[in-house]
Amino acid sequence: MKKNILGMCLSLALIFGAVQSVFAADFPDVPKTHWAYQQIKELSADDIIVGYPDGNFKPDEKITRAEFATMVIKTVDQEDFEVKYPVDFYDVSEDYWAYDMIQRAAYFDIVKSGNGYFYPEGVVTRAQAIMFTVNSLDSGNITEQQAVKALMDTYADYEFIPEYVKVHAGKAVLMGVMVKVPDQAKYLAAETPATRAEIAAYLANIKREIQYRANKKLEEARKPKKAEGIKIKGVEINGDIATIPAGTVLPISSIGEMSSNTSKLGSSFKARIPENLVSEENYFLIPKNSLVNGQIIDLKKSIYFIRNGQLVLETKTIINKSKDKIFVSLVEEPNEEILTWWKKAWRAIIKGRKYTVTDGEVVFVKLLKPVRVNLVKTEIID
Repeated sequence: MKKNILGMCLSLALIFGAVQSVFAADFPDVPKTHWAYQQIKELSADDIIVGYPDGNFKPDEKITRAEFATMVIKTVDQEDFEVKYPVDFYDVSEDYWAYDMIQRAAYFDIVKSGNGYFYPEGVVTRAQAIMFTVNSLDSGNITEQQAVKALMDTYADYEFIPEYVKVHAGKAVLMGVMVKVPDQAKYLAAETPATRAEIAAYLANIKREIQYRANKKLEEARKPKKAEGIKIKGVEINGDIATIPAGTVLPISSIGEMSSNTSKLGSSFKARIPENLVSEENYFLIPKNSLVNGQIIDLKKSIYFIRNGQLVLETKTIINKSKDKIFVSLVEEPNEEILTWWKKAWRAIIKGRKYTVTDGEVVFVKLLKPVRVNLVKTEIID
């Protein structure tokens, strides 16, 4: 029988950050028969769009340019991007609520201004929604002539479409990202204010297409992040997604002391991820210092010549910017490569000895289930 290095069994459900809702809000004013029901449901589940305090979504209401810029940046997963050289908009001060989001939208060429004004409180028109959408994406080799022809063949009000949006609108048609309200499909009505339902549909199109054809700056920002840290073997990389297989060994570092003979059932415990966890290619998987909160769900006191002490732990949350969870349990034989990083974790256990985890001590756990990580966001996705 292998020697139990730690003398305890861990059953941890590690949740990174606040728990993310996996269900869309049920808006009483958006029935399943609404033409944008699925898009609104999808985006509300991702916290990209929200309802009003009264619980309604108000799909026919309008939104401002500042609100739309914020939603687009959340849709393309760049709400944490740091803009080093901000754009000076005359009408967007640094204390404006959406200043950072507008700066990100400007950096990624999603929004543009030729006169130095952004007009943050201006109502978003259909033309502007189209331009924000197309600017987020790479339109490939679509020529101006092809775009204009597609537009002429699609809309009965082509002659009334403003020149500034014709190419963008034609590209939106050819790229399959144009939103058409069912009873208005033949008319673009470019200067008409876009409704919240239409905006939800445009955002859903961006979310779908950004995976395959982000614009150049977004594509660069979406590259998987790399870092130094403990290398985890066997991680499978498929595009932006890394899968850490079941059975993989991970270290956690205790905050405070736990003991099989003195700790109480139900008492809480804390731990941290002691170092960045990365793949063999150095792709960033789990950040250092992710905080683990949990409780002791079972314990056994040591009895001389019969058994060692045992602790059974279960985590409740991990405080980190991501919003995900991992399931792990005790590993009896830690990976030798990891042990070279954490030699202090090695302890000899004898029969009858109580088990104590000291403050800062590193223990090893293994995954019970595979974990998929979004390498662009450094977040676990399921």
